[in-house]
Amino acid sequence: MLGQKWAEFESAGPEYAMPINRFSGVSSIPGCHGTLYAGLYPKSKFENLVHFQLYQFFSSSIQQVLLQTGAVDYEWFFPEDKIDGLNHFRK
Repeated sequence: MLGQKWAEFESAGPEYAMPINRFSGVSSIPGCHGTLYAGLYPKSKFENLVHFQLYQFFSSSIQQVLLQTGAVDYEWFFPEDKIDGLNHFRK
């Protein structure tokens, strides 16, 4: 089942789910230096939290740039491969 969801992400790319709200915190989080970006994603794109986490593994290389700019910049997109992404759930 996770493999099928991963295939959906691969076919749609990081645009599969775009944040509906974006936030930033400039050195305001204890223990964090610099700016941290966070986003609120549409619940309708994911069946459950596991699918959302799988998407985060798939698109992790681009998340901070996406949350900072609100746009996908393929220069920064290096998706994990399917085996590595699914293995996160086997640890």
